[in-house]
Amino acid sequence: MLQLTPREVTVDVKGRQIPIPRDHLEVVAQPALRWAVVPRPRKSPRLPLGWGPEYGVCPGCRERAQLINHPQSLRCPKCNGFFEVGWSDPYLSRQVS
Repeated sequence: MLQLTPREVTVDVKGRQIPIPRDHLEVVAQPALRWAVVPRPRKSPRLPLGWGPEYGVCPGCRERAQLINHPQSLRCPKCNGFFEVGWSDPYLSRQVS
């Protein structure tokens, strides 16, 4: 995060400064230790098509993983961390364009 104002947050994404409306983000002191459920972007060449409309992001190492059969917890294939899946997180229901 580069800048935080009452209305927006400016973040660095691959060297570019991107302003984001603050109400689209949850700023926390400690990240949640649960898998983030992320809607699949429309154009995502790095994610296998067979993964479906959403995938998980590991809270430990940020590795991506397929969510098979709506798991309640999941072990990361990269860092071996075992975490709950954040299905009920209200920020995860937003669509990615």
